[in-house]
Amino acid sequence: MASSSAASSSGAGSSGVDASLSLTRYHLAKENELRFEVGEDEAAGFGVVKLVSGNAEIFGVELMEGKSYQFPPGRKLAVFTWYGAELHLSGNITNVYTATDAPMALYATLHQRLEARREEARILGLHGPRVFVVGPTDSGKSTLCRILAAYAARVGRCTTFIDTDIGQGELSVPGSIAALTVDRSSLSVEAEGFATAAPGSIAPGASAPLVYFFGHVTPGEGGEHFRNTLTRLADTVTRRLSTDDMARVGGCIVNSMGYIDGVGYEILLETVRVLAIDVVVVQGNDRLFARLSEDLKGLRLPVKPAAAGVGAASESGGDGAASGGSSSSSSAASASSEAASKSITVIKLPRSGGVVERARTHRKDARKARLREYFYGPYRGPGTPPLLSPVAISVSWDDVTIVRVGGMTVSARPIGGGSPLGPE
Repeated sequence: MASSSAASSSGAGSSGVDASLSLTRYHLAKENELRFEVGEDEAAGFGVVKLVSGNAEIFGVELMEGKSYQFPPGRKLAVFTWYGAELHLSGNITNVYTATDAPMALYATLHQRLEARREEARILGLHGPRVFVVGPTDSGKSTLCRILAAYAARVGRCTTFIDTDIGQGELSVPGSIAALTVDRSSLSVEAEGFATAAPGSIAPGASAPLVYFFGHVTPGEGGEHFRNTLTRLADTVTRRLSTDDMARVGGCIVNSMGYIDGVGYEILLETVRVLAIDVVVVQGNDRLFARLSEDLKGLRLPVKPAAAGVGAASESGGDGAASGGSSSSSSAASASSEAASKSITVIKLPRSGGVVERARTHRKDARKARLREYFYGPYRGPGTPPLLSPVAISVSWDDVTIVRVGGMTVSARPIGGGSPLGPE
């Protein structure tokens, strides 16, 4: 239900809010979600949300009662409440409606199961769960990753968020893959994604992401180059997890690109192997769920890094059985090998009704906005100069010397050719 200080409550539950209204009040029942958008017009300024009473969260991050949160133009948001809340919306807010079918209960159940695995890993000295969220474009993958990482951070875990979505870029510019340690300092209601220590970020004290630049927004013909880049990132993350107990227990949450056919599907399988994924979450696509369930059912992963020693012991037992002719020793070795590995869990979750399908031109505009934010800093309001001021320097070709490094020809173009901001 909605009411306004400038109009009657007849607009409650409508598809939008009149821009002339200075304040609109919404009462949310328990387990309901208020979905809205901030208008695209930058001249209209921010959209403002304030929690008046109750409790509520945006993508897993709790709102503070009485505090006003500002969101820049173009943002699409959803405020969920478990027990009921009263909200005030003002500013550049459009397309507001209340949803009673939010899948948050399913997301919370998934978080609880992952938390049980983390606690088991803490007690037994194992690795925490490595979750891979997959699905077609605009199916809610990034949102689910944010929620799972935020829930883990709120209970004191330290997870590693890995973004392999080169089309949009959650942690850095499009065309790159990145990893970020997510704890309480990384959570921000106003940040799009996670607060990082990048220049101009909302939380300068947060962690800085590890970024590898791929150079394209689709895998295209550069699939092998993408696999090499992913392997380099995985090696660095693995070393970090082996030296940090909190990160090891917290595990990983991996976001994927929206390409699920051809080269894209092959890269999904490669990501599972390279990052040692043990939980695959499919967002609202039955066909992809069936394919992954079939292709991953025979793949088993080592329970912990020292599994090589266990495998060696099993092989030794097998050799002893062969020389001694003891079938019981061979069976014991096989059981030991089975106990030292685990299968991959593939689950399917429904696509959230709040996900907005974007046209190709809209996604391209979003990439340009991400690049602009990287170089100029976040949006600061109409008429306010940007936080950063990059400078372009022109150099004459007569002053440039091209050399060879390690036998490879240095090129300014991305490997594989093509435009870094070409269409998807």
